[in-house]
Amino acid sequence: MSGICGVFNLDGAPVRPEDLAAMTATLERRGPDRTAHWCDGPVGFGHTLLTTTLGLAREPQPVAHHESGCVITADVRLDNRDELLAALGLKHRAEEIGDAGLIVEAYLKWDDKCPDRLLGDFAFVIWDPRWQRLFGARDPFGMRPLYYHHAPQRCLVFASAAPAIVAHPAVPSKLNEGRILDALVPDLEWMDYTSTFYQQVYRLSAGHSILVDYRGIQTRQYWCLEPEGELTLSSKAEYIEAFLELFQEAVRCRLNTVGPTGSMLSGGLDSGSVVAVARRLLASSGSEPLHTFSGTGPDPVGCVESGAVALAMTMDSILPQAVCHDALFEAVPQIETVWSCLEEPFDCQMVMSMAVNELAARSGVRVMLDGGGGDVVLGHGSYPIRLIQQGEWTQGIHETLAEMRFYGAPNATAVLLSNVRAAYTPAWLRRAAQGLRRSLEVSSALKRSLVDRDFARTMAVHTRFKTMAATFGRNSVPPTYRVERAQSIQPNMVAARERYARVAALSGVEARDPFLDARLVRFCVALPGAQKLRDGWPKVLLRDAMQGLLPDGLRWRRGKEHLGYVFWGNLQTARGQAGHLSCAGLEEELGLYVDRAGLGRAWGQGLLDMPWEQRDTLHSLDGLATWLSRV
Repeated sequence: MSGICGVFNLDGAPVRPEDLAAMTATLERRGPDRTAHWCDGPVGFGHTLLTTTLGLAREPQPVAHHESGCVITADVRLDNRDELLAALGLKHRAEEIGDAGLIVEAYLKWDDKCPDRLLGDFAFVIWDPRWQRLFGARDPFGMRPLYYHHAPQRCLVFASAAPAIVAHPAVPSKLNEGRILDALVPDLEWMDYTSTFYQQVYRLSAGHSILVDYRGIQTRQYWCLEPEGELTLSSKAEYIEAFLELFQEAVRCRLNTVGPTGSMLSGGLDSGSVVAVARRLLASSGSEPLHTFSGTGPDPVGCVESGAVALAMTMDSILPQAVCHDALFEAVPQIETVWSCLEEPFDCQMVMSMAVNELAARSGVRVMLDGGGGDVVLGHGSYPIRLIQQGEWTQGIHETLAEMRFYGAPNATAVLLSNVRAAYTPAWLRRAAQGLRRSLEVSSALKRSLVDRDFARTMAVHTRFKTMAATFGRNSVPPTYRVERAQSIQPNMVAARERYARVAALSGVEARDPFLDARLVRFCVALPGAQKLRDGWPKVLLRDAMQGLLPDGLRWRRGKEHLGYVFWGNLQTARGQAGHLSCAGLEEELGLYVDRAGLGRAWGQGLLDMPWEQRDTLHSLDGLATWLSRV
């Protein structure tokens, strides 16, 4: 994942090369291969390269278009090059034009509508001297980041990471304390699509474009997951065939790499399916076997997840590596250093991802596939509730109770009653109850946190929860099942993908998720609920499609254990033992934001003896305090 940055001085002042150099210096972890700058009067671009495709290797950026004078800096992998080359009449230049240059050609033909034509993962900005404007865009699911600062009539500063923007002297490096509150209170990470930890620095929303000239700034949503009619095929085999065709193509596009390709391999269905398809595609092309990276525990018999990982590693045509949580520091001795360099405090819990990315980088792997989007893209949402609404009581009750058995939930009856209530509560009553639910939600979140109540009131925590509810449509029931699935996939994945991207970038690794291929997502939104949940088995179409590709013990594994929290806990325990984590240290960094008395009481129980929920809270405080100590 390369780094991009740039400056447009709206007051006409020339861009200073040293300012660009300060910005690119903060991006070199994500682009360690080559750093380049381009300046022309009031405009300047920077680029730090992570060579992940042949096209990137032979196309030094920033790229200038000779005839128009347009210049681009891009973090990009296009999956529809052939289609674009044909539409632009450029097939004869296929070998010489890279993805960034192809985007410029698309812009010159389709202007600000060009992002609609692009398929893949991208964030780019183009300077157009003909109109004296900047134009940029971010891919539909936010796989590539793009941040910006706009000071009217002064400057526009953009970059792949917020720290690069505040490295520019024109940008005030002032903390956004509202975002600090979001880090302290559970569930507020997804407060909106644009907030950052710095005042006047914003994320460009996924699926949006940005246009800046001397008159001002405009952002536009160019991509929206519009629900279409339900897909009706004649047989189970046809659904499997149609899904497999799209899934294999999504994986194939993401195998476009220089050097060895890697993939995360947990004991779950999603990453296992990605590996199952990728290894066969690589083997059929005569390429090097797929490198896989896993987090495990020391006991594959007693630990369900570790046993599942061991089973996944029996697949042929892979080169598996694993890091065990009880040998974390032996396998990745630099893990605490990596953890201490986080771009955002929200990433502090992703210790296992950091460990496997470091293992990948050490093996020469620069591209890491994962299955992060599987749960959301193939999730069934409120399908059992819809069945009850439609009068299909028997099937609705069966699916509710069977799914609870899948997860080993002890309160299946309570879930069933909740589903019945949701199915038959009138819309007006649901709306009337939203305020009460929101108040209870805020109270519960505050109770689980150690936030100072005066700070929470000052930052208007209730308003922030209200904003989040409005943004993500919480407590609402869309009119149709397909509308519900379309509305949930894009927003619910963006924050998660941003985390994956930031953590991978710390190790110079690019994260790619086949489940978030726009073609595959559209297909999955159109699927009937029965292809996503059957007899309590979630993602049942994927399970059917992986027959003969994935071991049955993984295809039909129940439950959803995860070792991520164990990795995180082990790191924090080690930090405490080494004196890097202490109550006094947390108070020093967080004194303005936390309930000191509550922190003291929680700490007094001892890290290993306190309930996991409180321990989880202290770990998050440690991540926030460590981040604050660096800014």
